[in-house]
Amino acid sequence: MRDCLDIIGYFGNYSAGSDNEEFFAAMASEEFKDLPILFWYHGEGSADFALEGHKQFCAAILEKMADRVVDGENYAYVEFKGGTHAYNCWLPHMYNCLKVFFKK
Repeated sequence: MRDCLDIIGYFGNYSAGSDNEEFFAAMASEEFKDLPILFWYHGEGSADFALEGHKQFCAAILEKMADRVVDGENYAYVEFKGGTHAYNCWLPHMYNCLKVFFKK
């Protein structure tokens, strides 16, 4: 997001994320604070080794960026039961978030 928020407002994270203070500081900076996040989709599998880190990151996002992201409006966290850290979990997440990004 720090490399392209000025030109892209739609983001999808799959099996990733961490509570990175540098990221949150950048998003609150003068350079980024007024740039819109049009939609931020977070996809995860319930059996992914990255699950807990991603959940913690998502909780931090909702807390620290509450003025910019609202669950159900421009933010979603979706967890597939039994999904792992693999393409067969990421592909349906990509499909679902692209449907949101490109809806009429």
